[in-house]
Amino acid sequence: MKSTWDKETHLTADQMLLLRIAATMAWADDNVAPIQQEVILDRLSQKFAHDPTQQADVRSDLKTLMARAILLEDLVPQLTTTALKEQALMLSYEVISSNQINETEAVVYQKLLNLLNLPPKPS
Repeated sequence: MKSTWDKETHLTADQMLLLRIAATMAWADDNVAPIQQEVILDRLSQKFAHDPTQQADVRSDLKTLMARAILLEDLVPQLTTTALKEQALMLSYEVISSNQINETEAVVYQKLLNLLNLPPKPS
């Protein structure tokens, strides 16, 4: 019997990974605010699909995948490139800043920064 995570989606493995990290950030305070969910659904459906029909399909997939958070420690090591790490960081910041950032979200964001271990940007 397959779990819902094995269901075929319109997303690539990298796209699902970015979504799961964004969802984990949204769940940081155990509450996904409607605005956070909309930011994730809108931003990623537009990023991952170009025509309205594909966007609707992707949006549906995203909503299903957002149902639960997964530990950042399990997700971040799967980011294989600096570009993916940067995308995860930018999307995560966009998600938590879609409403007022609370202390719990700030702590989880700092944890994400540490786990990503991105090289410093040149001055």
